Amino acid sequence: MIASNFLHAYVVVQVENACTDNVLYKVSVTARDDVPFFGPALPDPAVFKKSPEFHEFLLTKLINAEYSCYKAEKFAKLEERTRFALLETLYEELHMNSQSHDGTGRR
Repeated sequence: MIASNFLHAYVVVQVENACTDNVLYKVSVTARDDVPFFGPALPDPAVFKKSPEFHEFLLTKLINAEYSCYKAEKFAKLEERTRFALLETLYEELHMNSQSHDGTGRR
């Protein structure tokens, strides 16, 4: 088990029949409970032949996993805190700039 505050989803790809013309990839996916489902759904069995379609499937799954993780509680709170800090900094800079122009807010 991997213990981490930031790793929320895992996509494991296992190679079967490596170095043959019949190479296959077995895919397993798991995520923390607060990560929403992300597609595309795995077929049953989740075994794929080497192909452009598998490549596209895997990239799509990984990208969707990342976006879903951002919706998890921990990342949502971090994003909210970051946005608040950025807005607060923007406000302070604009407020200082407006006061530095003869106190009227005009240039």
